[in-house]
Amino acid sequence: GGDAPDGGGASDGLAEAAWRLARAPSPPDGAWEAFEARAVQGCGALRGKEIVLVLHACTVARRRPQQLLLRLAEEIPDKLPQFDVGGLCVCLHAYAQVRVRRGRFFAAVVRRLLQPELRSELKPSHLASLLYSHVRCLMSDKGLVKTACARLAQEASTVSMDDLATMLQAFATLRVEDAAAAAASANAAAWHAEHHPLPALCDVLRALVGLGTPCGALQRALVQRFEEQPAALAELSAANLVHLLHGLGGTEG
Repeated sequence: GGDAPDGGGASDGLAEAAWRLARAPSPPDGAWEAFEARAVQGCGALRGKEIVLVLHACTVARRRPQQLLLRLAEEIPDKLPQFDVGGLCVCLHAYAQVRVRRGRFFAAVVRRLLQPELRSELKPSHLASLLYSHVRCLMSDKGLVKTACARLAQEASTVSMDDLATMLQAFATLRVEDAAAAAASANAAAWHAEHHPLPALCDVLRALVGLGTPCGALQRALVQRFEEQPAALAELSAANLVHLLHGLGGTEG
């Protein structure tokens, strides 16, 4: 998904061309390659919003524009004030999807996002996206992890289960130890377990068990839900069921 450009601006051409291709059911042979070659040459003239649109279009179309990504990793740090929080998350996600690992680029983006004027705009969905992008590229960032842990410790009950699952799975992968964040997350998941989407709850449970977090309340709430609504098991994929069984046999507390 995502919004295409609305036009109006001397350098909108590349963004518009990218979205025309992304929306085309079957672009002509070589069309993407030609676009990517043109984008490598012209990306220096793009402003932040246009870079976001180009990268998002490439992600939607599942393209792997390696040379363009390498060039933009050099361009974006000099243009960081032109990006908002969501745009920078989209940029890192584009690199993560094709596993283009650029540590200094990622670090520069996170430093910008953790500046006071932008830190206050970081929503749980942004933090989840940033953690996902780092983990997918086999990277970590201490400042990002610290910020995410503090947010969960304070506000886990306001975070969607999908975002909570993404953040906790990142913590488990990165072997993050933060008892306050994990405990708050376990409590938040258990609090209204009867209403949360089951696949996300299974992912949360899996991550909590991986972190060694006591989550007996969540385990009991899930067992009760399945006892009262046996048909709910049909909502789960085979992978979800495996994670559920593993989680129900995991950490008590």
